Amino acid sequence: MFDDYDDYDEDYTTYTQRQDRYHNEESPRRQQPSPSRGSARQHQPTVEPQEKELPESAYHDGKGIEYVVAFVPLLPPLTTGEKRRANAKAPTEKVTIHAHEKLTFAELLDTAIAAIARPLPFKMVAEKLRTRHFTITWSLFRTAAYKNMQLNSEDHYKSMLTAASSKPAPVITLDMKELETEPAPAPDPNDISEKPSKRRKLSDEEEEIAELVIQIQQANRCADRACTSTYCFIGNASARHVRLTPMLLNLWAAAIVAKKPDVTITTPPPPEDAKAFWPLGQQNDDVDDIAMLAARRRNASHKPSSSVTINNDFAGLVTLLQPFLAPTGQEARPSTPGPRSTQPFPIASPAKPARMTIAEFCTAFKLSDALLQRLLPLEFDGPHVLAFVENEILDQYSQSCHNP
Repeated sequence: MFDDYDDYDEDYTTYTQRQDRYHNEESPRRQQPSPSRGSARQHQPTVEPQEKELPESAYHDGKGIEYVVAFVPLLPPLTTGEKRRANAKAPTEKVTIHAHEKLTFAELLDTAIAAIARPLPFKMVAEKLRTRHFTITWSLFRTAAYKNMQLNSEDHYKSMLTAASSKPAPVITLDMKELETEPAPAPDPNDISEKPSKRRKLSDEEEEIAELVIQIQQANRCADRACTSTYCFIGNASARHVRLTPMLLNLWAAAIVAKKPDVTITTPPPPEDAKAFWPLGQQNDDVDDIAMLAARRRNASHKPSSSVTINNDFAGLVTLLQPFLAPTGQEARPSTPGPRSTQPFPIASPAKPARMTIAEFCTAFKLSDALLQRLLPLEFDGPHVLAFVENEILDQYSQSCHNP
């Protein structure tokens, strides 16, 4: 089946080298020499040497399962002035191969890719296919239940073999489609607009300050192992370590750029310009500025008072409250009540008469005359009043009326 192309192909050599790199680690490939001119190029099995001898296949007279590899390659790039119709596809390339049913999924892919002689790298990760160069599906010939089935893992491959075992001479179509992969363009070092810099360009003065910061750091590197800082200034009166932070370094370098007197890479600005280099109470007093010394002494002698003075003079408070207070020796006058309202209170409307009297109530509900005689002395306005009178009160009142 490999007699339709030349024995030596540079693309195939590149493919086999790349396949060694992408092959599954669980099925190590045996190192095979590159095909040379005059030697038949065949698919090298990816099994261990002791597993190379496989039993005779049960299909197609021991050849194995028949696979029809239908490969759809990418269209070639257009030349200058060439046009192509929409949705154009490259012609499908079909190759028939036979593979033993005991081969692994990776070994079947190796055989199929070698048959179409295309460099299509892939790798197996956790028994799953990983590739960006092609897609693959399978269909079982003369069956409607198995059409365009996924083939992306060992589980899919086992399902395919199970379906093929139901046929005495199975024929499986492997539909492979090449995918377009766009390599990342190499950056052009001459193209400034390709990667615009996010950093602002420094001015000449800022560049000079940056260079001076490096010089100050080199001249003031701390050699004391007990100190936790890398750069320190210890030129003060008590040799106290002053940590040179980025802010102090920039302040020191800016003073040098401004040409402050007596400021060098080993001498920072004086205390009147930057007190951070001279710890409080340890500034260098060897200066000639009389006004600065006087101000320092004045600030040292001035201590803010911690006591708070509260004014308790309430002499004017009595005057303000005098109109609201009663005269001395007299009781406070009661407040004068306001004028009464002349509007009369609303008069309640009379209650509506009852719909029936007690006598009518007893007649309507067929009550005894004895009960009527006991209710009449109570002089109820109507039977609705009975709902508000307890039975004990009725009995007690009726007994008092009959027993004077």
